[in-house]
Amino acid sequence: QAALSASIDGSAYNGVVITGDVDFARSSSGPSSTYPGTQLTFIPFARDAVSYAVNEASDFPRDIPEGSAAAAAGNPTALTLWNIYHCTATTYTDSNTNPVTIIPLLPQSGSGTRKFWDSTFGLTEGSLPSCVTDLNGTVEEHNGSALTGPGDIMPFSISQYIAQGNWQGLPSTVQERRHAAALGSIDGITPYQITGSTVVQNPNFEINRLVYNVVATSRLTDPTIK
Repeated sequence: QAALSASIDGSAYNGVVITGDVDFARSSSGPSSTYPGTQLTFIPFARDAVSYAVNEASDFPRDIPEGSAAAAAGNPTALTLWNIYHCTATTYTDSNTNPVTIIPLLPQSGSGTRKFWDSTFGLTEGSLPSCVTDLNGTVEEHNGSALTGPGDIMPFSISQYIAQGNWQGLPSTVQERRHAAALGSIDGITPYQITGSTVVQNPNFEINRLVYNVVATSRLTDPTIK
């Protein structure tokens, strides 16, 4: 989006003037009041859903309630995603009856998925709960390489997870970056459905969002953009 804006107004992007070089951007977050103006138009393109991912070798529960502020007030230590990301549910018990410390991860700053997860679970940048971390900015969104321990948990786009699993049959720009990530269900709703060899996002999954193509508002009637 920053490059598209620079392409429109002639400002430098990373020290380089790129006027007219960028026609569109893609975004997993919509327009924000943080960046007011009419320069860009966000066009809803598809509906994505976001679940949590854990290390596939761990005993981390694979079905966790979403939770809420109201539910947390009555039971702050219940194992819900809300409580995990507010650091009031801090452990789970593995198959050997040992407690495992939960490490709630967020993608790097500026990630659309991070903003979406923050909004979903009532988190505020600049004052995140003490146990929530992006490992000094090294957690990349939709990349399971950060899930190295049995207590690690992070948000992960379901459509990205499916696409990466299909990478061999898709253009070379799609990379398999799931590593050891396994997606969990939320409130008993599975993140995807399997019919034969076809894997599709579960349309009933409750944590979902629109994703966008972004273009210059001034070019909406341009035949190429239209």
